[in-house]
Amino acid sequence: DPSDTRSVIGEKLTQFSNNQEAKRRTGGSGYNNPQEENQFFAELNSLCWSIGAVAGSMPPDVEKSFLVVVIKILLSLCEVQQSKNAKAIIASCIMYVVRKYPRFLKKHWKFLQTVVRKLIEFLAEKHPGVQDMSIETLNEICQKCGHKFLKIQENDQDIFLVELINGINSMTAKLTYEQIENLYATWAVIISHDKSSRDSKKSTQYIEKLLNTPNQRYQQLLQLCQSGNNNEFNNIDTIEKYVHLIRIYKGVCNASGGDRNGCFLIQFTNLYPTLIKLYTGYAQLMNQWYKQNQNVPRSAAPQEIKAMSILKSEILQLFETFVSKSMKCDHEQISKQFVPQFLEAILTDYQNCTNLYKEYSCLNVCSALIECLDSRMTEYIPKIFGTLFQITLDMIKESMDNYPDHRLAFFRFLFCVCKSCFNVFQQMNETQMQLVINCIMWGHEHIDYRITEYGIKTLNQFLQHIRKITINQNSGQLITMFYQNFIFLILEKLIHVMTDTLHKQSFPAMCFELKSICNDINSNQHLGKLYSEGNYPSNFEFIASKLSQFIQNKFQHLTNDVISKFVMGLFQLANNQMNNGNITPNASPSKYPHSNNQSRQHANDPYVQHCQDFLVAIRSVHRSSNSSPAVTKTNGNNNQVNQPQTNGNNGVTHNEFNDDDL
Repeated sequence: DPSDTRSVIGEKLTQFSNNQEAKRRTGGSGYNNPQEENQFFAELNSLCWSIGAVAGSMPPDVEKSFLVVVIKILLSLCEVQQSKNAKAIIASCIMYVVRKYPRFLKKHWKFLQTVVRKLIEFLAEKHPGVQDMSIETLNEICQKCGHKFLKIQENDQDIFLVELINGINSMTAKLTYEQIENLYATWAVIISHDKSSRDSKKSTQYIEKLLNTPNQRYQQLLQLCQSGNNNEFNNIDTIEKYVHLIRIYKGVCNASGGDRNGCFLIQFTNLYPTLIKLYTGYAQLMNQWYKQNQNVPRSAAPQEIKAMSILKSEILQLFETFVSKSMKCDHEQISKQFVPQFLEAILTDYQNCTNLYKEYSCLNVCSALIECLDSRMTEYIPKIFGTLFQITLDMIKESMDNYPDHRLAFFRFLFCVCKSCFNVFQQMNETQMQLVINCIMWGHEHIDYRITEYGIKTLNQFLQHIRKITINQNSGQLITMFYQNFIFLILEKLIHVMTDTLHKQSFPAMCFELKSICNDINSNQHLGKLYSEGNYPSNFEFIASKLSQFIQNKFQHLTNDVISKFVMGLFQLANNQMNNGNITPNASPSKYPHSNNQSRQHANDPYVQHCQDFLVAIRSVHRSSNSSPAVTKTNGNNNQVNQPQTNGNNGVTHNEFNDDDL
């Protein structure tokens, strides 16, 4: 109830303010001890949080009167305080409340302008936390009200963004490097609201004005390093200044990019030649140091070497951000003008430097290039994959937890290659393909949920490409060869991971992987014979027999009946739906309609329930002394499971198969 909420919060805040006023009148303007002061701040923070929490729940006119009262009370509360710390905390509470009501700010330009100017004044305040609060508040206001800064308002001579850009040098005079970087990114957020940028290129002009000072400092540094003074190039202060400027560029590129408006293209074009020189120059210095200090751990390296490594990483991240925020119409220029020389520099460095200093951002930037430029990267894929895949795999294969950043970037890279440049896998021999499939299934086994998801998505993409090629060529050669070589590796790994109790969050997604494979075995008309020995009526009997034997060996306490029914159910339920060669899960309506979490989307799917019932069976069913191996009755053939019986709708009937039997 908005009115009730308003009255409750108003009463609490008024009572709080009256208590402070009464204390002031009795001569108690200060606090007797730190505990009393902390209690005051805790109560005030709770009240202001609750005021921000109900933002947007009231009609505009009610919200306006409510917010005006709240601000007046908070301002009066600030006036009676003598402690600078108390004033700073109350001011931060006021700004927190204000930034949570963007609807009010948008309708009251003068008030919005006053708030922003006051926050800019706070940037010069050295009291702990005030500057960070100001930048955080400015950023949130710019995200929600940025378009107001791009229009000439009543009684104003120019748009407010111009005033902000012109005054940025004075604003940053007392800020740290990190705060300066955040402030530049905050003003860039305003530029992202310029929807006319595709036609008028105004955003590009705003970017040029915003980065005028950083560009000047960048050129000064370059001239200083090119003057022939090698000590200046190696100086840690110089390197840190480069890092600071690159982070400004990266933040502005990311914040101004918005929905890929391409406004950073000209700026990056001007930076690109010097970025390559910086990267290769510092990479060479680091390689010289490696050769002389091979046994020195990274933690014991000189500060200059650590700073060089950070600079290389920042350059890679800038390039990744630029590519990710670029427009499709610019991709052709990027692929021809930037990619060749850039790849040559980073891949050469990745090969030459030791494992401790290989930049995982190199994998990430290549993933971004493949993902965004798509087919334009085809000619570079063999070199990229040949350089990054084996080198990184050799780094991470020793355990499941070393080099965590490289590990995550590796599986992201593998997914992007599979999704956008599948032809690289078609050119591999059987041994190379075996290694790739092993890596994909190894991704399933990782405890890190992000890596597991990449493993699942990569296998799904791999299978989808194979099905698409099979349909387009009207030939089963590829899909038959793939399943002949890798079907049991994939099935056994899936069963192992699904039953290890460590991957509950990814369990439904793995169920649908299994479902799509079983559907191929049952229904793909192009699929040839998968067995070379034995006389099996169909691929189903062959796969089901081998899978039953694997499950029996892995879970020896299970009865034959449980194993047989589980395997039969996998194939029966997999026949439910087929959509252009891809499985469409029978997902029940979800109360999380916008969630990407497949565990939530498909938790009630019959196939998932069937696999979950098998997990229960693993922990509850014990083999009897009279049980025999879990194989089927045959007509003189090798061990075979009975062909699953389905109804006319290509689905299982509850009279034929009932999971409750488990």
